[in-house]
Amino acid sequence: PKPQNPLNLKIFINKMASSHFVKFRLYCTAIRQGEVIKVTGNCSELGDWNPNNGLTLYTNSKEYPIWNSAIFISSLD
Repeated sequence: PKPQNPLNLKIFINKMASSHFVKFRLYCTAIRQGEVIKVTGNCSELGDWNPNNGLTLYTNSKEYPIWNSAIFISSLD
């Protein structure tokens, strides 16, 4: 079944020696292809809460409405 809420975010974290590999996967029909989704957070890799510097999620015509991105984050506080 599809979620009732149009936003369904899943975050996968793999701990490495000195950083974390974080994978974001979002189901979102409210945002159309060509628009932008950003993930922000309290670390420089996620833009220090500044959406202009946040991590961009991507989709394509084959995967839409699933949006994805991944990043190495040095610390998770």
